[in-house]
Amino acid sequence: MYRLVPDTNVWISAFITPGGLCDKLVPARGHDDLRFLTSRYLLKEIEEVLHRKFEMPGPVVEARLKYVIQHTQLVESKLVLSVIPACEADNRVLECAVAGRAHYLVTGDKGHLIPLGHYEGVEMVTPRKMVDLLRL
Repeated sequence: MYRLVPDTNVWISAFITPGGLCDKLVPARGHDDLRFLTSRYLLKEIEEVLHRKFEMPGPVVEARLKYVIQHTQLVESKLVLSVIPACEADNRVLECAVAGRAHYLVTGDKGHLIPLGHYEGVEMVTPRKMVDLLRL
C-alpha cells in the first residue's frame, strides 16, 4: 500500500478545478492500494485558503473539509522539522509526510518541496508525476 500526503495546493486545485489533474488524484478513485494522509495543520490551512483566497461560504468550506476527512487518515505527531527555513508551512507538510511514513508528498510547490527531491524516505512529486505513476 502506498501512502500519500497531498499538499494543500493539491486539495485546493481539486476543489476549484473539477475534472482537472488534481481532481483525478484526490482521492484516486479505484486505487484501493493507496492511503491518503493529512494533519490538523493541513486541514486548517485548507480551511483558511478556501475562506480567505476563494471566499467560499462556510457551508461549502465545511463540505470540502468533510470530504478531505472522509478520504484521509489523520496523522497525529509531535515531530517538528526545520528542513526548509524559508517556509515554515512547507515544514508542517513535510512533518505530516515523515510522521505518517508516506511514500510520496504530492505538491505543486516547485520553490521548496519539489527541489528537496527526497527526505526521510518521502519522495516529493508533482501532481502530474503522481497521476502518471498511478496511470490515472
